[in-house]
Amino acid sequence: MYRPDGWDVRVRVGVLVPEGDVGPESELRAMAPLDVGLHSARVPFGGMRAGGVMDPTIPLAPVRSFAEPPYVDDAAE
Repeated sequence: MYRPDGWDVRVRVGVLVPEGDVGPESELRAMAPLDVGLHSARVPFGGMRAGGVMDPTIPLAPVRSFAEPPYVDDAAE
């Protein structure tokens, strides 16, 4: 049985996702047209505790470190 392998996509979109976030890939796939390929990489995020639990208010330092080298560079590579 034929199954698409993803080589026929019109455009590819790369997404960097916080390591404990469980939804972005499936949510983006549900919203994207079939001819859009989605590629994601996980980036460490210090604002999350074990099990993906987050405080209602996240301090600024973990948010800044999420977007700074080396983690974001390694994930994008």
